[in-house]
Amino acid sequence: MPLPIRPQHSKVNEVMHESESIIKSYIVGLLIQITYITILPGGSLFLLGIPYALLIGIIFAILNLIPYIGALLPMIAVAKVIFDRTEQFKQWGILFGDELPGKKSLLKKKPRQIKPDS
Repeated sequence: MPLPIRPQHSKVNEVMHESESIIKSYIVGLLIQITYITILPGGSLFLLGIPYALLIGIIFAILNLIPYIGALLPMIAVAKVIFDRTEQFKQWGILFGDELPGKKSLLKKKPRQIKPDS
């Protein structure tokens, strides 16, 4: 003997289908966002000649899913890579703790010369 269908069952079904639709739309939106954010910075960095540009774009897109912090961390990392790898921006590397161009670091020691046995 089947259970009688109560009026609440149809309402529960409606809510479940609506929830499913909302979740699917949210996931599709996230995938579109990840694709867009991977292509835009990755392509820009590629045009600037930065190595591993696509990988940086993917990391940027994944971290962008974390609100606030996720958008800030990749921007700092990308700026660091650009300042390290591009001659025209090398002087700005001082903002991230790099040494001044043309200055000798006091912390670096000269490598020892190994004398051959004779």
